[in-house]
Amino acid sequence: MKILIVEDIDLYAQALQEAVKRRLRREPVVTLVQTEEEFRRRFDELVSAKFDVAVFDVMIPWADFDHLDVDPPAEVTDELEGRAKWRGGLRCAQRFVAETKGKIPVYLFTVLSSQELQDDFAFGEIQLFTKDQLMELAHRLTHPT
Repeated sequence: MKILIVEDIDLYAQALQEAVKRRLRREPVVTLVQTEEEFRRRFDELVSAKFDVAVFDVMIPWADFDHLDVDPPAEVTDELEGRAKWRGGLRCAQRFVAETKGKIPVYLFTVLSSQELQDDFAFGEIQLFTKDQLMELAHRLTHPT
């Protein structure tokens, strides 16, 4: 199983990978992306990688310390005011779904509730899991409907 995980906190990424591994009884092939800048830089590679599933943390930063000199594009800069600055993973998920035309199951993984996100995003095909639902998400990843 090939999984794209867009998550800036190693602990959550590793916990999700371990939970999936226990359910599959084998190691999944995981590609980890930790910032919106990295996602945009690797975008062509990621959409052509033929992942089985993709998981996006809603609240990832624009860049890590090694790439702080990379200015965000205008559409991101315009959104970096207020709460939108905490929606980098959401922007990445939306772009990924649009490019892959919904052919790859996409899940949001967040500490936020669906009520907190309802003004920012129409969920459509994307399912939301809170971080305390890690085991349920791992089950869904290994048993897609």
